[in-house]
Amino acid sequence: GAAPGPPRAVESRMPPILLIVDDEPRIFQALRRTLHREPLELMHAASGEEALEMLDRIPADIVLADENMPGMTGTQLLTIVRQRWPGTVRMLLTGTARLDVVVKAVNQGQVSRFFTKPCDDAELIVAIRESLEDRATRAATDTPTTGGTTTPRDDDEDDREAGATISMGTTGSDGVIRLDGVADDEDVDALLADLRRSLDDLAG
Repeated sequence: GAAPGPPRAVESRMPPILLIVDDEPRIFQALRRTLHREPLELMHAASGEEALEMLDRIPADIVLADENMPGMTGTQLLTIVRQRWPGTVRMLLTGTARLDVVVKAVNQGQVSRFFTKPCDDAELIVAIRESLEDRATRAATDTPTTGGTTTPRDDDEDDREAGATISMGTTGSDGVIRLDGVADDEDVDALLADLRRSLDDLAG
């Protein structure tokens, strides 16, 4: 028979892992249908506590967490993720685009993307692709850290983000608020003003 061809490059590495944290199984099923063509390994946790247990075993590339869950909120979970796995991309999903929720998620969890339910499929896919590309670029320039480390090291991250501005786009009625380069010491008044304008645009 014919000689086997060279192995495909895709087989030499695992696909990126996206951990979806939501206490409603139907949300995970809907997101799985949306992302079924993407080269991702999807995992599901029904609570923040379960998500942390899973991340201890298998660190994820992206964590997409629902804000309103029994027990630990999405913001509380992403804050812990930021401390223990600073390289993991953090995204928040919420049914209500309340300003206080957004501000807390930005200041404490430093989320990179904020979605309101129901989120636009195309926006979600683009956000995931861009986040993975950005993560790969950072991994190529930074010293990689092994999975499972619990020692936070945000000094370099803060230095990169110190002079960054907040960039927001509101594409469509279910648009995503993009919060790029928000540092802990960001001017809160300016942040609130920008968020109010963006949320007003979303409300239409």
